[in-house]
Amino acid sequence: PVPVQDDQISKRYGLFSSGGASGEDVLQRIVELTAESWSNSEVKLAIVSEFMNPDARFSTKLQDWWKNGGNPNAEAFFFSNQDPLTAEEYSQRRADSDEETDKWIRHLQREDISTVSPGLLYIQSFSSNKSREADLLRVQRRCVPKTDQGSIWTPTNEKARHYTQQV
Repeated sequence: PVPVQDDQISKRYGLFSSGGASGEDVLQRIVELTAESWSNSEVKLAIVSEFMNPDARFSTKLQDWWKNGGNPNAEAFFFSNQDPLTAEEYSQRRADSDEETDKWIRHLQREDISTVSPGLLYIQSFSSNKSREADLLRVQRRCVPKTDQGSIWTPTNEKARHYTQQV
């Protein structure tokens, strides 16, 4: 969610990494296009990203995006950190100065972003012979526990890898 009104910050991160003002424009369109283009055969999509407000609000948004695409036969597995970063923590990590930190914080507040987490999103379509409610993407959210080895994105965190493989 790069503060796109700041040219210096936007140039450093680029349009794709920004995902638009809310950080979700690209993700939303990927989910909608995927739902539009899948047939009834079993297909999987995997996305690694930073997720804004990775709580129940995100699951609801994901279901709405999927419904916009028109494919009701799918299930999502969403992994995020047990302890997402606050908007302030995220701002401090992204900024190069106190002034930029303030810009980030104000931007996230405008976009109603209170927490951010790295995460993994898997969406799996089902064959048409599996009974499902119409226009519903079932989302299973899993919070990956923080360990002494780091978070979900720490490559050497064997505990996080093991946790996500068990689902």
